[in-house]
Amino acid sequence: MAAAAVDNRAYINPALLTWARRRAGLTPEQAARRVGVAAGKLAAWERGESRPTLRQAETLAQKFYVPFGYLYLSQIPQTDLDLPDLRTVDGRPVSNPSPEFEEVLNNALAKQEWFKEYRQEEGAEPLPFIGRFSLSDSVKKVAADLAATMPVAQKIRPAADKGETFLQSLIDRAEQIGVLVLRSGSVGNNTHRPLQVAEFRGFAISDSLAPLIFLNGSAARAAQTFTLMHELAHLWLGESGVSNLDYRREGAKHPNPVERFCDQAAAEALVPERDFRSAWEPNLSDEVNFQQLGRHFKVSRIVILRRSCDLGKIRRDEFWNY
Repeated sequence: MAAAAVDNRAYINPALLTWARRRAGLTPEQAARRVGVAAGKLAAWERGESRPTLRQAETLAQKFYVPFGYLYLSQIPQTDLDLPDLRTVDGRPVSNPSPEFEEVLNNALAKQEWFKEYRQEEGAEPLPFIGRFSLSDSVKKVAADLAATMPVAQKIRPAADKGETFLQSLIDRAEQIGVLVLRSGSVGNNTHRPLQVAEFRGFAISDSLAPLIFLNGSAARAAQTFTLMHELAHLWLGESGVSNLDYRREGAKHPNPVERFCDQAAAEALVPERDFRSAWEPNLSDEVNFQQLGRHFKVSRIVILRRSCDLGKIRRDEFWNY
């Protein structure tokens, strides 16, 4: 009597396969190349007209960065990460993130937990600056305390010969006062999985013993400098969250109140209004002032443009033209 043929097909949910492929940011053609099959075969799997083998299904899950069991679910999972999403008005938990962001955030949360356990074992005291202020305090008061603690104008900026040195010195100082700072432009060392600046620029995890800041290293260096100061402002307020700053927007117009406050505090800490007005040369052209102020404050041109606009040195239409 002949043995019955073994059915090694994977009865996955076609809708979940399509979801996983799109979540990974892949077109059908790109996905087919990644898993080593013809585009028509992958399309047939997504339509449910045929089934991959178990080994092929495992490859699909691996290449699309989802747990293998997800492909068998009856419904698309709603992924909510336990971190306020300050890219939105109401700051709900981050939902439906890219697989790269999800992996980076979960890795950061694990490192933050280890860091906290280490600090507890060392008998560390709560950090005094975490949650020192609230949204009811003035932006300038928070910015002044932030800049003095770092300290930006007294030591860090004068000793920095260029922007990268300035950024690294700020990171070093943040770590000296007890903040764990992570910076990467990809998932781990996998340069084939870059982090998208369009999705996020950084996030902060506020904790009295083990605060953490993550900077998206895919952003320009000068943009990372502003993001770092922005995330530090989060810690001064005791507010965790993921950010995606739009440097073209006036700080006062950000829809989320926490982001709006931290945006303004970061700008004031890096480029204090008093110092800016003192350094502005009315006899020089705007362009020369931008160049000189950028070199002096070690920030990006767009930050100087924004400060110039916010402080009335150029009009809003001139800001957009520049």
